[in-house]
Amino acid sequence: MILISRKVDYAILALIHLMKSKEGFSARQVAAQYNLSRPFLANILKELCHHGFIESHRGIHGGYKLVRDPAQVTMDEIISALDGPFQLMSCAREDGEGACGLVDVCPVKGPLRVVHERMAAVLVGTTLEDLGRSESPLVTLTMENEQNGHASDLPG
Repeated sequence: MILISRKVDYAILALIHLMKSKEGFSARQVAAQYNLSRPFLANILKELCHHGFIESHRGIHGGYKLVRDPAQVTMDEIISALDGPFQLMSCAREDGEGACGLVDVCPVKGPLRVVHERMAAVLVGTTLEDLGRSESPLVTLTMENEQNGHASDLPG
């Protein structure tokens, strides 16, 4: 099961690259640096432009630039813009559409809903700036818990 699509993964990579690069970049430069498909990356960058995360400039010194404050761009926004709202399982949708036939008798629907809500809260509370820090609080927390072996210390 994949929670974050390749499209969202590449979008986050490009956004973090933009966050750290004041001059901006072209799709060709980033595709070459990370060995990504340039056409696929170019389509992702177009979508990010359409949703107002970045802007593009044509010409010899053209390329893409971040227009939103990285501290204000959440993982939830990125995922929702590119793939639609986060959904851990089909019965997590607010409209109930796509729910399985067991929704009325399912013994794990409630506990999984709690997991869904916790994950959704992490996505809403995690910004592009958080992800772009070399010492991200999420990475630090994970490393600390791996060292001391207390998984109960993880958030949620």
